[in-house]
Amino acid sequence: MGNPEMASSGRKQSTLKPMIDRFLGREQRAMEETLKPGRYRHFKGNEYELLYVARHSETLEEMVVYRALYGEGGVWVRPADLWSEIIERDGVSVPRFSYLGE
Repeated sequence: MGNPEMASSGRKQSTLKPMIDRFLGREQRAMEETLKPGRYRHFKGNEYELLYVARHSETLEEMVVYRALYGEGGVWVRPADLWSEIIERDGVSVPRFSYLGE
């Protein structure tokens, strides 16, 4: 007759949600420890302030919310994996954003 957890009683959903919430909570804390709020320098030289670490509402992708510390100070969103990636510039591997401090 199929998996009893998939019955219309909603048991599967009610058991899964707390597990997903716990997992995402651990993942969020790990991400926040790695990506902490503060000033960062982009590899091209401009400085930015990381405001928040967030999650995309549809895909749950980790996102960084940041603002430029120059010009009009625009607020931007970038996937966290792109924020944290190591890029190659002039044959040298460097972080896209380097943490400067609070």
